[in-house]
Amino acid sequence: MVDWFLPFGDRRRADTLLFCLPHAGGGPAVFRDWAGRLPTGTVPVALALPGRGSRFAEPPVGDLDALADAAEEAMGEWVDRPFTVFGHSLGAWLGWEVVRRLEARGRAPVRLVVSGRQAPAWGHLLPPLHGLDDDDLLRSVRSRYGGVPDEVLQAPDLLRALLPALRADLRALERYDPRGHGPISTPILALGGASDRVAPPASMDGWHDATTGDVEVVILPGGHFFFQEHPEAFFRALTPALPGPGQGHG
Repeated sequence: MVDWFLPFGDRRRADTLLFCLPHAGGGPAVFRDWAGRLPTGTVPVALALPGRGSRFAEPPVGDLDALADAAEEAMGEWVDRPFTVFGHSLGAWLGWEVVRRLEARGRAPVRLVVSGRQAPAWGHLLPPLHGLDDDDLLRSVRSRYGGVPDEVLQAPDLLRALLPALRADLRALERYDPRGHGPISTPILALGGASDRVAPPASMDGWHDATTGDVEVVILPGGHFFFQEHPEAFFRALTPALPGPGQGHG
């Protein structure tokens, strides 16, 4: 059986869960150290997408709706206690679609936390990258997003291994069309970086139209990967969005 989610902690003893959906090219390792920063009783559960990590042998999927279908189905056995969904960049739009599907099944999260991605109604603010050749793709991703470590850039074999998943994720993001998708009802916390050029602070306000629930927009110091640049500020903003004692879920 394919494991779509990887817990960083004892899921059986968790009071609440935080489902973590990564950025393009990212995997569960991005969230490995979150367990020690979250409130006692909250276990982070990271989405493991095909084409990387333990699922490297599987072909990556370049369609956001298909990923949302698969992720929501896989969450079925996990959502037996209060939970929050967090998504960064690609993960923000993916999270919005996953929550739409969860709501349709009557098992909505306490909150959706979106990070580093403009509201879906804003569409794509920058030219697509997924069709570029390998060298231009890597150069453009590093220039636009950052987040590609030097050690990866200096390891050609590793780069070749990672590129298919990165390209598929970008294709899923850049071909996603939310037109016709109405708002969800789950409350949203929208987190943005003050100097993020990918999702400028003003673009985060559009999340008010993405749900009929409450929306809070918080702009934090840093660029596109502000949650890694300024983790203390990030976790201070995130913690109130997590389920409190006794909170149920829909």
